[in-house]
Amino acid sequence: MKHLRYLAVVLLLIFLTFGAGCQAPDTSAEPASYRNITAAELLSWMEEGRKFWLVDVREDHEYIEGHIPDAILLPLGQLEDNYQRLDPDSVIVLVCRSGRRSAEAAKFLSEQGYTKVYNLLGGMLDWPGPVIHAREDVYR
Repeated sequence: MKHLRYLAVVLLLIFLTFGAGCQAPDTSAEPASYRNITAAELLSWMEEGRKFWLVDVREDHEYIEGHIPDAILLPLGQLEDNYQRLDPDSVIVLVCRSGRRSAEAAKFLSEQGYTKVYNLLGGMLDWPGPVIHAREDVYR
């Protein structure tokens, strides 16, 4: 009889230790995510002819001073009202001056359900590729 009581206690302890942790993890609180891309990787994508949206989230005057070819201007302050203009099924690369604002934009888009979002690390400060300096290229 003692053995059965002892066995029951051991089994109960095993269940409480291991069994209670067998629930499926709650993924509802997982943060939205995006990926970072380096300037070298983005240059490679451009050379390969990969298709993606390149979105510059800086202000108008920064964009006019110099931007990556084919980048569209959508300032961070206007993103919340205009992000639906971006195709949620397309690859989207975000760029700013240093990578901080574009990371913020990438996080926002990820939270809206965009799944192919990239942040250009180092932004324009680290961009070694071609830059367009032209007032007439500003468009939205």
